[in-house]
Amino acid sequence: MITKVAISIWDSCVSPVLDTAGQLLIIELNGSEIISRRVVDIPQLHLVYKIDFFRKQGCNVLICGAVTQPMYQMIISLGIKVIPFIRGSVDNVIAAYIRGELHGDVFYMPGYPIRRRCRCRHHQRYNHLRNKINER
Repeated sequence: MITKVAISIWDSCVSPVLDTAGQLLIIELNGSEIISRRVVDIPQLHLVYKIDFFRKQGCNVLICGAVTQPMYQMIISLGIKVIPFIRGSVDNVIAAYIRGELHGDVFYMPGYPIRRRCRCRHHQRYNHLRNKINER
């Protein structure tokens, strides 16, 4: 089965913030084999147009750094699995994704809320987001 994975990129790393990212790397996987790889520019337009752009790419999975709640909600409403708060070189992230090992501290952004026990509203919102991701 072919899986299309998009990664928001900046140079050769995962872009720190999806909402302002300029490019996506789109890879097509057949199991663990990469069958195609291309870079596309993300239009720097209103959120609604960006969401339509993501829809048109036909990806099943989106790997990114930080993402705002409105953008996250709109993307998952398209049926795209979002794996947020990821950092690292694109090649290392792809390899870890293929191996099923992307969810490790080495790939989480610094200060990623899952490591904290804070009860403030800001972290509760991100912990809620993380719980939704784990449910998928």
